[in-house]
This record gives sequence, structure tokens and C-alpha cells, in this order.
Amino acid sequence: MDGKWMTILVLIFMSSFLFAQYTAMSGDGVENIQALIDEHDKPYFGIIIEKGNTLYSISRKYHISMDVLREYNNLQETTNISIGQEIRIPLAELMTYEDPGSHGISASSTFPVYYTVLPGNTFFRISRIFFPQSQEVMIERNSLTSHDLQPGQQLLVGWILTGEKAIATVLVMHSEDSRRVQNPEPIPQIAITESSKDTMSIYIRNEIYVPVEEKPVEKLKLTQRREVAIWDKQSGDQQNMFALHKEASPNSVIEIYNPLLRRTTYATVIGKIPANTYPEDVSLIISPKVAKSLGALDSRFMVEVKYYEKY
Repeated sequence: MDGKWMTILVLIFMSSFLFAQYTAMSGDGVENIQALIDEHDKPYFGIIIEKGNTLYSISRKYHISMDVLREYNNLQETTNISIGQEIRIPLAELMTYEDPGSHGISASSTFPVYYTVLPGNTFFRISRIFFPQSQEVMIERNSLTSHDLQPGQQLLVGWILTGEKAIATVLVMHSEDSRRVQNPEPIPQIAITESSKDTMSIYIRNEIYVPVEEKPVEKLKLTQRREVAIWDKQSGDQQNMFALHKEASPNSVIEIYNPLLRRTTYATVIGKIPANTYPEDVSLIISPKVAKSLGALDSRFMVEVKYYEKY
């Protein structure tokens, strides 16, 4: 059998396999999640709407905002979903790459996430672009003997957490995940003056935010408070879920709640707010995408935040 026909058979096998995995995930009966990759190299999984499913029930189950679901699926607020319709759920903000068992979380409170290797996939692309995490951890988790992968091979790439106990630890686990970057580059130093109009873009454009390899944090305390948040509607960064904060540690994850609309989202803290640049009562600067997920209309509004810090 020549190479052409072998390739065709592999593709047919992969299509059948992925379809079987996909249809096994319909409705709310998900146990093992089969991840797929969208046109932007971002992971997601799909569910088929069954009787009784709503966007609200889906958002509650997977702890993802309805706004994010609508945006990712190109749905309007007035759009009704129907039985048999496909809804895609983005995985990037939901996954943790650390074994939940190490935090005392039972298997019943997790959804393992698997990825099926496709022709052309490399170990580097899967572990650094699709599901960014330590390559050594992925090798050990999947009992691999090398970086060589075969089409159709299944990889356990992470978990989604559910339940009260699981959600209570997700901030810590996400914070640790965000620091696992090999060969971090030095952080460049630049001057930030009072004339800076778009601090968020300055951090991104000058690559001030670079995840740093650190030892795991052993003692943390949860901080909760009401704060004034601001955002720049004309910011140069419209794609990232980033924040600047007065006290939260860079590379940590902060939970932000809009009490007016009862919306919650998460953002990565990429740095501290520069001194003497903003009003004293401003404790949080968020990117436009974070503001949009919170339903913010005003450039200045009150929020409630939660984050972990050392003590």
C-alpha cells in the first residue's frame, strides 16, 4: 500500500475516532473531555444541546460566563439555542495542568481533558502552544519515552475542575500553571511616566510581562475586597485577559466580580500599577476584554476581587 492510501486511511480513522469521542460528550453527561483546536490554535470542546440544556446551565456547570459562550459561538443575547445545536466551550481559561489530586481534589470533582494527536502535530506544538505547560510533566503524566508522537495517540493534557472544593483552589493552581515557562527571558526595564495614557499596552508592547519560573508557593492567604477598577476603551490590547493591580503579585490570577451585573471573570496580573500615575482610589486596571466579560460600560466602576498572596 503506497503512502497516499495510508494517509487517507489514517485520516478516515481519525475522523471516525473524533466523531465517536465528540458524540460521547453530548448533553451534560461529560466525564472525559475530548479537546479540539480551533482556527486560532486555541483548545475547545463541543457539546450537542439536548432537551433541558440552556446557556445558563452550561455556564454554571463549567464555570464559564454566558458572555464568553456567546462571543465564542457568535450568539446574540436574544439568540435561543435549540436541540441538536453544537455549542463550543473554550478551554484556555478553564483548564489546570497540575494534577488535582495533589490538592486533595477527588476524581469526581474533575473532568480529565484529552487530546488526540493529528497528522502533523508535534510534541512541542501540543505542549507549548495548544496546552502550554511543562513538557517534562506531560511526558511523565502520559508515560512517554520520547517526544515522538503518532496520529491517533491519546494524551491527557489537563483537567477542568468542578464543585465547591475544586473551584476554591482553582486560583492557586492557575497561578502555579502560569509560572511554568522554560527559559524565561530577563524582564526589560523601561521608564513609565505620568504622561502614559495606556499603561496596559506599554506592559505588553515592551514585553514587561514575562512569566517567571518560581518555586511553588507554600503559604498563601485569600484576599477579598471591594475596589475601584478602570479600563481604557481605546487600549491597544483588545485580545488578552490582563490586569494591573496595586498589591496582587505579577503572574498570579485574580478573580473579578461585577456586583451590578453579577458577572465573574478571571485575569492574569501582569504587573503593579505605576506609582503617581492614577488616582489613589484606583486599585485595578483591566484590559478591554476583561471589562467586556464583566459587562462594563463605564470606564470606572466598582468590583469585588479575590486573589491569593503570600503571608
